[in-house]
Formats: sequence, structure tokens, C-alpha cells
Amino acid sequence: MTVETRPLEGTLRFIRYAFMPNRLRYCGGDDNRTLFEYGVEGASDGGLQPLLRKFSGALPYLQLIARANGLSDPFDARVVEAYWIGNELLEGVEARQL
Repeated sequence: MTVETRPLEGTLRFIRYAFMPNRLRYCGGDDNRTLFEYGVEGASDGGLQPLLRKFSGALPYLQLIARANGLSDPFDARVVEAYWIGNELLEGVEARQL
């Protein structure tokens, strides 16, 4: 059984996990305050996706997890969860795909 998620849910989940590493300058761009504001507001507009795509270390893995599971959105909440804490989607990724 596949549970559908709302598009915003995944991006907000990503912000919540990535906020502190971004604040510490381990990943992403220099837009920590803006990411924080998106997270607090729980909103999305045309400016959010470009900010998330600056996480160049995470993005290829998100794309891999999504692709291996037939999902088009690398910021799908299930993909984000698989990347940060793990879930059943990781079973669909084979080591040779890395």
C-alpha cells in the first residue's frame, strides 16, 4: 500500500532536518534565515525549490532514492525520510546504483 503525501510536506521535512547542518555551514547555500522562514511559515513559493537544490550533497541521493522507487519528486516526504533517517524506500536502492 502506497501512501500519497502532499508536495509541501516533503520540502518542509527536508528543511527541518537540513536546517541545523545548513546553519553550521556543512551543506546548502547561505540562505539559512530564508530556510527558517519557510519552515516557520509552512509555505512554499517559487523561491523554495532553488534553495533546496543548493544542497548539492543531498540532492543526488534524494534523486537516486526517488528514481529507484518510481517517484518523480526527490523532495517527496517519503524520500526525504529515507535519506535522513531511513525507511522502506532504501530497500529499493541497490548498491550498484550508487
